[in-house]
Amino acid sequence: MTTLERLLRDGEGLRASIDAGQDHAETARALIGIVLVGGGLLGAVLGSFRGGLQIPFAAIKLPLVVLLTAAVCTPALTVLRGAIAGSPSDARPSGLQRLSRDILHLLTSLALGVVIAATAAPLLMLAMAVGLPYHQLILSVFVACGVGGLVGLASLWRAIRIDGSGMTIVASLVLVVTLVGSQMAWIGRPYLVRPKSPDPVFLRASEGSLMEAVGGTMDTLAMPSQAREAPLR
Repeated sequence: MTTLERLLRDGEGLRASIDAGQDHAETARALIGIVLVGGGLLGAVLGSFRGGLQIPFAAIKLPLVVLLTAAVCTPALTVLRGAIAGSPSDARPSGLQRLSRDILHLLTSLALGVVIAATAAPLLMLAMAVGLPYHQLILSVFVACGVGGLVGLASLWRAIRIDGSGMTIVASLVLVVTLVGSQMAWIGRPYLVRPKSPDPVFLRASEGSLMEAVGGTMDTLAMPSQAREAPLR
């Protein structure tokens, strides 16, 4: 709870303590716990749209998507930050310290994004209760997660910001996290499950991309007749 409070109210202080090498192990455990609880809660709410097995399926997958994003992106973050010139070699942390620092910065930004997205859970439950159609609910989830993602990326930007000569590297890092996180989320679908699907599935076969799916959902909302032709899964 202390880490959660710092995450929401004292982000600068939390990032400074990470850079200073303070309590890395304890901070990592707390951030992972926040991701598991917040992501699991949001996933369970999404899975409740279909109910049954889909509730634990989504509650398991959503935190895994976030943690796998951190695992995949950390090496890129460490390598690209190591390419930044200007720091004397004796002032730089060791390789293990850099890796620990970078994964904590990523976990901090992702945990913050999860918490922000999870705050939309009551609204999503209300939307389900009043019978919001599937495609409109999909867009609502996309917006909630998108807002959380933007807040998390802003936190990561502040954590790794440097002088103007390195802004290209910072922008590249943020782009890598955005692309990897989006792809991980797409691989982990479904979270809601189409109403016409006969049974919940843990993972769906690969098809298209996230943005193509969002575009298809918006087209369906514009032309409802397309919904009858949509695939079961």
